[in-house]
Parts: sequence; C-alpha cells; structure tokens
Amino acid sequence: TAAFSLPVALSAASGQAVTVQYAVSGGSATRGADFLLASGTLTFAARKTTNTFPLKIVNDKLNEANETIVVSLTSASQAVLGNNTTFTYTITDDDAKPTVAFKLATASGREAVTQPQIVAVLSAASGQAVTVDAVLTGTASGSGVDYAITSGPLTFAPGQTQLTLPLTVLDDNLIESAETIQISLANPLNAT
Repeated sequence: TAAFSLPVALSAASGQAVTVQYAVSGGSATRGADFLLASGTLTFAARKTTNTFPLKIVNDKLNEANETIVVSLTSASQAVLGNNTTFTYTITDDDAKPTVAFKLATASGREAVTQPQIVAVLSAASGQAVTVDAVLTGTASGSGVDYAITSGPLTFAPGQTQLTLPLTVLDDNLIESAETIQISLANPLNAT
C-alpha cells in the first residue's frame, strides 16, 4: 500500500479546536480492494489552519481502468463548511496488460471429435474485460462445411484467465486428406 495525505484547510485560524467529519461519498474504486479509508473526524488544534488525513492506496496487481475515490467533508464543529467540500483522488493504474496466447501451439483430431479443446489463456488476471479476435485460415472450409465457429471476438470476463474457443468440427462424411484450421489471435483489447 501507498499512503497519500489528503489536505484540509481552514480559511482562518480559530481560537478553539475545530473538527470536521469526512467520509467516502463516491467514485469507481472499491474500498478494501483499491483503497483503505474509513469515515472519521479531523481535528484542528486552536490557531492551526491546515491538517491532513491518510488515504492508503492498495497495489492490487490487476490491469484495470483508472479509478476514483470521492471524499466529502460532511459537517463541522466551530466552523462552517466552505464551497469546496469534495475531493477526488484518481488511482492511475500502473499494472501491465496481460498477454493473450493459445495454451498449446498445435493439436489434431478426427472429424468425429466435434468439440476440440482449443484454449486461449491470459498471462495474468485482468480487472477489466479482455477481447481478442480469432482469425481462421487453412485448408478446411468454414461456414458449416468442415467446421463452425460462433462469430464475434473471444471475451475474457474480469478475473478470467482462460477460455475455450467456440469451434465445432463437422463430420462431412467425405473421404479426403487431412485438412487444417489455422487460428490466429488478433486485435487484442486490454491485453497484448
């Protein structure tokens, strides 16, 4: 974790102690997973005009979009809240994008094996959805002749690290030489 001190200032010094309540009031970050901050009370000693309270950022090791934490000052004693009562802190993600690849480089099987286990994997879990296109070439015919594949990109849900390609091999009942299906992964989003 890394600590950041959130600054709070009074417009003028007071002869008495001043207290102000603060709480997380919004943002896209998740308490406990991305940051540590409980609601609390900040006390300014008499004649002091600045003070801070700690915000701890958790290094979660997930590649994810930048996230925000919104902290609000909610009430004050011996002072009146000013115009600027919210503070937004942006957690800038510093984790590398995972890589996407096939689990195995080659495989073979008979036409009777209708669901080959062709698995794509991520090198690490991601905090956001990862998509990649599967581009098919080779000597086998698609469009329901030798194989069929569900259209659209492959999508890894956040936290998911492997998935099986939705490819079905079809038995065309023809006597023919071996055919190939070459699959390439292209255009990854949120991965490399």
